[in-house]
Amino acid sequence: LCYSNYGGGATARIPCDTLRKALRRKDVRADVLVDARHFPDPEAQMLTRHTGHHHEIIARLVGHRNFRTWLNSVKADFLWAKGGGADGDLPLAIAVYCRAGKHRSVAGAIVLRHIFEEEG
Repeated sequence: LCYSNYGGGATARIPCDTLRKALRRKDVRADVLVDARHFPDPEAQMLTRHTGHHHEIIARLVGHRNFRTWLNSVKADFLWAKGGGADGDLPLAIAVYCRAGKHRSVAGAIVLRHIFEEEG
């Protein structure tokens, strides 16, 4: 799907059902799918050898102009899943993805984990 899309995986619009089916084939459960591709940062070239655990990558993600909108969207999706879209007996599983799965998705997952731990 991504290879045939103009712009590759960075701009591909894949339906959530398709992503969930692909994850299930790999035995991965995801109640909430979070797209972390909304944080273009062309000036971060010096950080490409790091992963999303790097403090500057996390800071750039949180400081990005799209962060607040992204976080509100994640919150809405989480509340919907918590309210009945997911199996009530299991904790919600959140899958964060981006184009390569090394910087933005990792930093986004770290930020979300911190928020959930702080908010309870």
